[in-house]
Formats: sequence, structure tokens, C-alpha cells
Amino acid sequence: MQTVITIMPKVDAEALLAPYVDRLRACVQAAWCRWQAAAIGAADAGASAIALRSRARANVMYDLIRDEVERVFADDPTVSKYERFGVLWLNIQGKVVVRFKLLDKDRHAHNLATNRQRELSAQRELPDMPEEALRLTAGYQLDRSEAGINAILVTCYVGKTEIWWFDTSKLAQQPQLFPDVVPTPEDAPRPTVRRKQRDAAEKPEQKANDGN
Repeated sequence: MQTVITIMPKVDAEALLAPYVDRLRACVQAAWCRWQAAAIGAADAGASAIALRSRARANVMYDLIRDEVERVFADDPTVSKYERFGVLWLNIQGKVVVRFKLLDKDRHAHNLATNRQRELSAQRELPDMPEEALRLTAGYQLDRSEAGINAILVTCYVGKTEIWWFDTSKLAQQPQLFPDVVPTPEDAPRPTVRRKQRDAAEKPEQKANDGN
């Protein structure tokens, strides 16, 4: 029977990941900005709506995040990067391994229900994965309109059971995700009509008409 990896307490995981949080977040943020630029370019070029749907977006985002991770963590001796089962993992100090995923509103990452995926989710020791390294997900949640990132979380699951999670913004030195984001049309303030000025301009004309 396979050994189950010891679950690290949340407070210990936060302490371990604190020095890495800003870089983890930066990888997701930079990937999202690149995705938005690509999506705008594709739309301008007349790409169909199918090409811009959520599944295609998640796949492109994964590749972009992977590219950012390779660059951002290239010179960190405490982090090793490797690919297993088609997924890029970050091995941080040999204590946790982190993958990147899109999360739904309930903090679930959706994976194909293969035997290997079930073994990974069950936190069982596997011969081709680091021993005793807890498997975590650095996941991003989109806002309701799916026009931006609402949060970047770290989650710990055993099977389908959520053990703990935390919002990376509470550990980040730069907690705001996108400080320069322009409000979407539905969020932007509506223009106000200055009726007093218009009414004042109309009154002299009305008085002149009344005198004729």
C-alpha cells in the first residue's frame, strides 16, 4: 500500500511560501496580461468566438504561466522545475511541489479523472514524484464576467476534500493584482446630466416666447 504524504499545517505552508508568493503571483499576472493582448489581437483579426472560449483560454494561460515560471525562477537554487504527467511542477525546498491551475468559485481545479490523477490528489507517494513533498495548487479565480483575475490562491486537497487554502494577497508585498486596470463599461461611472445649466439656458428663450 502506498504511503500518504504528511499534510503540512496551513501556518507552516504560509511561512514556507511567503518568500515566493510575489513571484508566484507575478507569473499568473504576467500570463493574464499576455493572454489579454493575444485575445484582443485575435478578435481584431476576426477570430471566431470558439477560439476565445474558456477552455482555450485555460490552455493558453497554462502555457503562458509555464513560460513565466521558467523565466522568473530560473536562478533560484531553492526551486527546481520539472514536468510530470504533462504538468509543470515547482519543487520548493523539497517540502512542497506546486502546480498552476484555473479554479472555479468553490476553489476546485478540474482535472481528468484518471488513475494517476486520483493518486496525485490523494497525496500518495509516487516513484516519479519527490518523496514527502506536499502537492499544492497555485490557482487563479476569475471575476464573474471572466474579464479579469479576482484572486490567486494556494489550495491543499486530499482527494476531493479541501484541507486548507489561503489567499496569496495576505502574504504579498504587492497585494493589488492589477493597479492600472481600466474599469469595464459596466463598472465605469455613468455620465451625469447637468439639468440646471440646460434649464437655465432654456429659461430666457421661454420668457421671450411668453412675452410675444
